[in-house]
Amino acid sequence: PERELGISATVITRQEIERRKSSDVIELLREVAGLNLVQSGSQGGLAELYTRGGESNFTLVLIDGVQVNEAGGGFDFSGLTTSNIDRIEVIRGPQSSLYGSDAISGVIHIITKRGMGKPRASVLTSHGAHSENGNYTGNQRFGLSGGIEPFGYSFSYERVDDEGILDVNNEFRNNVLSGRLDLYPLDKWDLTFTGRMKDSHYEFPTENGGDRPDSIFPGLDPSQYQNTKDTALSGQSRFDLFPWWEHVLHLGFRRLKQEFRDPPNAETAFDAAPGSSTDSIETRTTFDY
Repeated sequence: PERELGISATVITRQEIERRKSSDVIELLREVAGLNLVQSGSQGGLAELYTRGGESNFTLVLIDGVQVNEAGGGFDFSGLTTSNIDRIEVIRGPQSSLYGSDAISGVIHIITKRGMGKPRASVLTSHGAHSENGNYTGNQRFGLSGGIEPFGYSFSYERVDDEGILDVNNEFRNNVLSGRLDLYPLDKWDLTFTGRMKDSHYEFPTENGGDRPDSIFPGLDPSQYQNTKDTALSGQSRFDLFPWWEHVLHLGFRRLKQEFRDPPNAETAFDAAPGSSTDSIETRTTFDY
């Protein structure tokens, strides 16, 4: 129970997520005391979290027990939607003794919804326009959950389209697929499998000339973009051998692939041929007992 803990903790429940109609995790974390979220640019831009004044790479981020921090410790919260999330547990303050050296300022643990009861389908759609320029922004979501003995399931798919607040190269597209499967072979034995995958495309026209071209600066870059594919998978087996002895085996896998492209634009004096590009892939496999 939260009231019995000797640490500063906050739990954002599914009821609160639904009540606030929040579509992104960053919208929820902004309201948590001790957390400061900074996002560069419009939707899809780099979003970093600072806990109690610590650096952005001081907070451990988990999705169903799988560490999703990048190799340097940072984590980009942009594109992390609330689709199929049951709750978010936030611990503020150093937790290195329990979670390792990455948890210097705190821990963010995102937990996928468990399916139970009669089959239930949900559909959400929203459409709008930016007040700056009338560009389209929309969100579509479909979910399915339920469960009977001896299993439960929950799945969701979400699509985000945002043409951005700038008229030049500011589009954001995001596809998120999430699922959880629970199996109960025995009264004292539970199996849980979860997965969350994000595939996003973000266009950002940042350069040193601002958004108004002149004789010196060409204005906004019309073709610079980044693609991100982020996957987190987990499998867990929990067995109560005796009432006082519980065994938990947890396997985790995380893969982050990023592609940056800045093609040459001779007509606007951006980047001589052949332009610039960067590709990176990070993988992490964990085994915990």
